[in-house]
Amino acid sequence: MGIVMREQSQKRKAVPQDSRQAIAMATDASLLQAIGQDRDRGAFEILYERHRDRVFTLLCSIVHNQTDAQDALQHTFLRIWTSANTVRHFDRIPAWILRVAAREAVRIHRRRQLKSGGALSLDRILETGAEPAAAPSSPAEGGELLAALREQLGHLDPEQRSIVALYYGAELSQHEIGHALNLSQQTVCNRLNKGLDHLRGTLRAAGDAAALPPLEPGALREALTTG
Repeated sequence: MGIVMREQSQKRKAVPQDSRQAIAMATDASLLQAIGQDRDRGAFEILYERHRDRVFTLLCSIVHNQTDAQDALQHTFLRIWTSANTVRHFDRIPAWILRVAAREAVRIHRRRQLKSGGALSLDRILETGAEPAAAPSSPAEGGELLAALREQLGHLDPEQRSIVALYYGAELSQHEIGHALNLSQQTVCNRLNKGLDHLRGTLRAAGDAAALPPLEPGALREALTTG
């Protein structure tokens, strides 16, 4: 965020507190329009504060490396700042922001591959910086069940986890994921299904044979973008 904020602070004065409070009540669509049409720094700051946690959580689910996730977070909102005036459909802005973030995570992966001469696999990229997995806990209703789902997502094979995160967290199609990761659509489909099967199995093994509801798209998206 420093890139955008430093650049804009040289051009505009700080946003007054009362104006900031008014902006904070605006919808995502209004904020994005203000950014695109007026280069409104206050609107940009509010949009960033409103979405940064969900974006960062998704990025960590994809790259499993906080340094790369922070890098992708900054580039995500820089891209939002520069491309806000190109948005034509304002009904699903949160999903659009997550898709922008997912593509930035993929760009970071590709940049790492180039720096390493192409020898670094996606599997190693995603495992970099990963912390040891904790022992699974017994899932329960509500928040505990979501917590168990988040934990089991962390146990997935890195390549499966990245595809689950891109498909459910960022809502990319299998075709888009295949294009981004240079994989066939069949490979994407196979890894996605294997990942979901693994999640079902580990949730059952953790002690809840009826743990399938969290694998609905909405619950998976929540597990991948909140923490």
